[in-house]
Amino acid sequence: MGVKMMRLMRVTTAAALVALAAGEGPAVARAAETADGPPALEEIVVTAQKRTEDLQQVPLSVSVMNGDDMRGLAVSGDDIRVLSGRVANLNAESTFGRVYPRFYIRGLGNEDFTLNASQPVALYYDDVVLENPVLKGMPAFDLERVEVLRGPQGTLWGKNTTAGAVHLVSRKPTDATEGYADVTYGNFSSYTAESAVGGSLGDGLTARASVLYQHRDPWVRNVVTGNKLDGYDDLAGRVQVQWKPGERFTALVQAFGRSLDGTSTLFHGAGTDATVGILPFDKYDIAEESDNNNRQKVTTRGVTLNAAYEFDDVTLTSITAWLTGSMFSVGDVDGSPRPALVNASDVDGLTQVTQELRLASNPGGPFGWQGGLYYFSEDLNYWNTTANNSFQTADGMPGFGAYQRARQRSHSGAAFGQANYSPTERLTLTAGLRYTVDAVDFWQDSSSFTPKPTDLAAFPNFATDPFYKVAGRGPGPWFLPRFSSTDGRWGKFTYDGSVAYRLDDQINLYARVAEGYHAGVITGQAMFDPLQKADPETVTSYEAGVKGDFFGRRLRTDLSVFHYVYRNQQLVAYSTLGAGQEIIRLINAKGGVGTGFELESKLQVTDGLLLGANLGFVKTEIQGPTEVDDPRNPGHPLDIAGQPFPFAPRWTASLTADYTYPLGGGRELFLGTDWTYRGDENFQLTSFVQPQFRGQGYWEGGARAGYRFGRTQVAAWVRNITDASVLTSAVNVNGYAGVFTNPRTYGLELSTHF
Repeated sequence: MGVKMMRLMRVTTAAALVALAAGEGPAVARAAETADGPPALEEIVVTAQKRTEDLQQVPLSVSVMNGDDMRGLAVSGDDIRVLSGRVANLNAESTFGRVYPRFYIRGLGNEDFTLNASQPVALYYDDVVLENPVLKGMPAFDLERVEVLRGPQGTLWGKNTTAGAVHLVSRKPTDATEGYADVTYGNFSSYTAESAVGGSLGDGLTARASVLYQHRDPWVRNVVTGNKLDGYDDLAGRVQVQWKPGERFTALVQAFGRSLDGTSTLFHGAGTDATVGILPFDKYDIAEESDNNNRQKVTTRGVTLNAAYEFDDVTLTSITAWLTGSMFSVGDVDGSPRPALVNASDVDGLTQVTQELRLASNPGGPFGWQGGLYYFSEDLNYWNTTANNSFQTADGMPGFGAYQRARQRSHSGAAFGQANYSPTERLTLTAGLRYTVDAVDFWQDSSSFTPKPTDLAAFPNFATDPFYKVAGRGPGPWFLPRFSSTDGRWGKFTYDGSVAYRLDDQINLYARVAEGYHAGVITGQAMFDPLQKADPETVTSYEAGVKGDFFGRRLRTDLSVFHYVYRNQQLVAYSTLGAGQEIIRLINAKGGVGTGFELESKLQVTDGLLLGANLGFVKTEIQGPTEVDDPRNPGHPLDIAGQPFPFAPRWTASLTADYTYPLGGGRELFLGTDWTYRGDENFQLTSFVQPQFRGQGYWEGGARAGYRFGRTQVAAWVRNITDASVLTSAVNVNGYAGVFTNPRTYGLELSTHF
């Protein structure tokens, strides 16, 4: 199955058209051969409904990207955020470097950046949820495919998927010995090495080992010190062993890990400074008082066991996973030479355990079903220390620091079931139900302190100073100590139902209604606020679509339209205190609505020419009364009803073209380009009265050209061709600071498959 699936996935999916421009794989723009010879697009195989199915017959909106193509997009060392915009109505951003991607599907997401945040778009790696922000940054490497499931997925995926799910599927061991090696080198002394090898070990055992190493030298100049920032070394590996003693039983064990030594997000401050003058509000330059205030170290590892036994009529599947991680990260949030705000965060204890049991009917007959039980447990310990000397520099008073030590224990359990019935060969009815219970216990110890006297004129070095690094209760005085705790218990039934109708051999129609549920959230913001609790949010989504293959499967066009209604939407809001201080609040909006569509199309013009286009549109609106602090009049509420959701651009789009010219003898030239568009978006709930917190729409492109001989290729590539320099995020904590797009990168690649 693995070999066949990889072959089927070589040239598939509308999203893959983007990376086809990268020219990955020995048969990148090859069309499938049909009985009469003309080129045709190949079938796409997915497991969006926990079964192996043809994508065109799945009654929900799904985009798929080939793993080789995903590697081509990340050739410059970029992480999973490269999916942003390249999949219709998918946005991704981070204010935590390469650790904490936040996804938004159809405008739904959450910009919460706390270390216990839970997002409405769930990220899965081989059917295992990566719930905590530290785990979400696991590099995407040696993948078979990436599936993006839009809309609530509560029945089968379950873990807080009110907006959708991103599922990374790794390549599995095969009986045949095969693998690849890929090396790239580019500007900023960046290089990536990725390799995998697998095959049979005999006696029903197969194995596969994969490794990825990414490096980039610092490239952002600190005009204060003259040194450069924002480099990284990122190493990840995975070992898989599969045992199949017979036709009925299969067990797959995975062990994986990651080690990152890099840089947290660089916030570029705006405005004027007494010593620097006008700050260099440019992605290639920054003004910070220290080179040590943006360090980041992350370690994660995990073990999973996926076992299945096929009885005569049903298959029993068990998925067990244990994951752990740690992180130390320092961020200079104000991004200026002023000693205004530096925050150090440390996740020094994180363990996640999940268990899923699923029993499913085997294919055959008009009726099918599946059901099971799910359990999730997380044990999280972290601390934050913030030092702020802006008061001292402003009026001669001492600065202040804030300390938070937090612990969270969370558990979730669910029972679920889904059934489908086909009264005719053309019509299929599907219905699913899930009941989920969640429990969260949260403890916090917080207080404030006066920073060390030697730090009043310059910022503390969080990376090396033991007083700050371990958040020890060192030199005082300490004041306003506070210990607080709270808990939450929630439960909810969710459902989905769909109708799929096969109009003819070319066109499939479907309609779907689904309800999603996201558990309540508890968080604390150091000394500034008491513990905050947001109630659970729910969404009801209505969707209809058409999936069609035309002209002998040379043209594939999928269209989906949707409308959803949110209740108690969880959002992050900012409030202004005296002396320019900001506090962050977790709130429930009264509600929200969204309406839009996705259009994905690809055309196999000739055997060597493949064109593609994706277009996504979503109009979101917060419903009221939903009150946040008015930045023009601190302390007074402002109803933001009618405003769009944060990080919800109305338009996303991508255009791709890939051409292969055969030279004979297994040799060929290839050339491709891809362009993606992300429209205007709000970065904060209050940004409609603060234009600086609104991102401008922009196009970003890439290109690749090379020579392929047999299973080996050499290529030249460039990403962000126009060096687009726009904001992708901004914060308003102790002043305005923004996050820019990545630089233009270019380089060479040598790869081979065997």
